[in-house]
Amino acid sequence: MTARSGVALGALDIDSSMATAAQLAPRLEGLGYLRYWFTEHQPQASPVLPVALLLGLTESLRVGTGGILLGYHNVYRVAQDFRFLEEVYPGRVDAGFCGGHVAPSELPALREDGARPSHAEQEERATTLVALLQDAVPEDHPWRRARQITRGGACEPWLLGTSAHGAILAAKLGVHYAHSLFHRASDDNRDAMSEYRTRLGGTAERRSAIAVAGVCARTDDEASLLRAGYTETFFVPRIVGSVQRCADLLGEMIRRHAPEDVLFLDLCQELEPKQASYELFAEAARAAF
Repeated sequence: MTARSGVALGALDIDSSMATAAQLAPRLEGLGYLRYWFTEHQPQASPVLPVALLLGLTESLRVGTGGILLGYHNVYRVAQDFRFLEEVYPGRVDAGFCGGHVAPSELPALREDGARPSHAEQEERATTLVALLQDAVPEDHPWRRARQITRGGACEPWLLGTSAHGAILAAKLGVHYAHSLFHRASDDNRDAMSEYRTRLGGTAERRSAIAVAGVCARTDDEASLLRAGYTETFFVPRIVGSVQRCADLLGEMIRRHAPEDVLFLDLCQELEPKQASYELFAEAARAAF
């Protein structure tokens, strides 16, 4: 989606359902969407699995995670999986990670110590993952001599955050940053993006994105009705309405955050209205850009 130079559209998938993704993603690819990311919300299979399958079902779409809950995975294994996918599908893999947490009931199954990872551990894991993805493991790291699957091109690391803390870490690691505006705890102000760009120092190769949730329909009333079908409280629908309404709301967010990418998480429960919502959101995005 290139109505404004450098701005691209992407989709976020919270269902991790291949039955849905297999029908939805090729259609979005045809509409000009650049990315399709699978989220992680345990219990579920590793989001890398649907990424691998969807890469094989599309031709040019960038497919990735938004993002891996890095505190609950073997970092070496995650890096190897992403590198393998990049070797098979060069230039199409987004290795997204985040510092989110799981419900207390899931901790014993995902962590041998049964404890939530600390901020320090999360940062250490993120640092190691990026180093493994980019062939930049320090000489004194215990994994320095561990073999890698490939020495080919590195996939694109993304950090998905909800506050300036995540943005600062993304800049420190030198990776792309996606700022969530759909979590309850998200900060909807300029601080995160400002911190990211200031600390990054204007590196042109790094992109920033905003991630928003909602529903786009032909009318405001139809959108509100479809939005009412989503009863969870974990995500906050910030863009709900007709094409014009969504364009106005999105335009305001773009002016505030100035991202290169916009990722849309549609909250419709059925495939047909979901497909229509993504198509109408593309129209809204063209108007907003």
